[in-house]
Amino acid sequence: MARISHTTRTSRRLAAALAIAGAVAATAGPAAAIPVGGGTGIPPNEPPSAALTGTPNPVVVPTPIIGDISPGRPVATALQLGTLVSYSAAGSADDDGTITKYEWDLDGDGTFEKTTAGATTSRRYSSPGNLTIKLRVTDNDGAKATDTLLLKAHRAPAARITSKKVAVVGEGLSFTSASTDDEGIASLEWDMDGDGTFERTGPQQSTSFGTTGPHKVSLRATDTLGAKSTATVTVRVHRAPTALITTQPPVPVVNQPTVLDGSRSSDDGTIAKYEWDLNGDGTFETSTAAVPRVTTTFTAIGPATVGLRVTDGDGATDQSTLRVQVAATPPATIDSLGPRLRPLARALRISAAGRVPVRIACPASEQVCIVGIQIRGTKGALAGRLLGSGRARLQGGVRVTVPVTMSKKARTSAARRALKARVVLTATDTSGNRAVTRTAVTIRT
Repeated sequence: MARISHTTRTSRRLAAALAIAGAVAATAGPAAAIPVGGGTGIPPNEPPSAALTGTPNPVVVPTPIIGDISPGRPVATALQLGTLVSYSAAGSADDDGTITKYEWDLDGDGTFEKTTAGATTSRRYSSPGNLTIKLRVTDNDGAKATDTLLLKAHRAPAARITSKKVAVVGEGLSFTSASTDDEGIASLEWDMDGDGTFERTGPQQSTSFGTTGPHKVSLRATDTLGAKSTATVTVRVHRAPTALITTQPPVPVVNQPTVLDGSRSSDDGTIAKYEWDLNGDGTFETSTAAVPRVTTTFTAIGPATVGLRVTDGDGATDQSTLRVQVAATPPATIDSLGPRLRPLARALRISAAGRVPVRIACPASEQVCIVGIQIRGTKGALAGRLLGSGRARLQGGVRVTVPVTMSKKARTSAARRALKARVVLTATDTSGNRAVTRTAVTIRT
């Protein structure tokens, strides 16, 4: 709006008054007369109107900085200054003049601490609370008007997750929200598979992971005013150790020292402790710490049972037993045959995660079987191709299921029709004897 001088404004009012008086005189006739004295006839000044807006409102103020922050860091500086709120008085007006002054109470203390000639200003806020922000406008005749705005400053929710940080493959895990907020939590959303999509809701979730490595779980907390924050935990998933026992000699002799060897036990980290059950009572009474061997003597001919419990560096455990036949004298023959293993099922299913479970059993006549697994195509474009592979170590007389992750092409083919394949098992015993078997299988989704 163009600025109008006080003289011009007064002249306009006087002209308007004379025009009104002339109209009255013309209507009333000669008897009517413009009064002398008793007033100027100039219309009174209309006061301005004040209108105040603030954006954003509510405003989310930063969480206090914890820890040592180096001076000059932009992020730290922004956090210390607080969140910027922009104010506007553009909706204010003065119908018969102009607004010449804007006064602002931006901290809600009742004092107009800031004056501007323009209709905008701003301020940063770093503490939560409810503030009554005020605007006072003054026109060019000195008339004033005020407006108020309730500004709600609050902190975003503090999203927090409590859970285990280390787990073994397939272990059931619980994730619980420990989130807090000064206004109250309205919703809790979870991304359980780390894909960026929050697909579950609620204060607690459970899951398990079928593969090793880091797995991320995120929680997004939203408060009752719409502010959000996200927390993420990374769970390191590893395989539990596998406890395996062999003896030296392979056939123990009564009243002769026998070495129980746990060195064929495996872990994707390190095995921290070996504990032994030397008398078969189910109690692991002897610990050899990180040493994988112990010596014992069998005092009776016939069957005997020993056990081993291993604990890895993350506290995960596994245990195994070995049943041996104690002989009166050393055997005259030496085993030269490898263990011939075959999958226990020929109709296999591929899971949604693309894994085929292959179930195998180590013969009871063997102390340990170390098995390599390959699945190869036999028909069409996949004929002869390696579709998936895996490994297993198992005690004699034990059955295990080995999940074999299949190739993308194998998954696509199995989704269209039954996939013809061959399971190739290469098994090695403790004496180094090896045997290979090939078994035709059908794989379906």
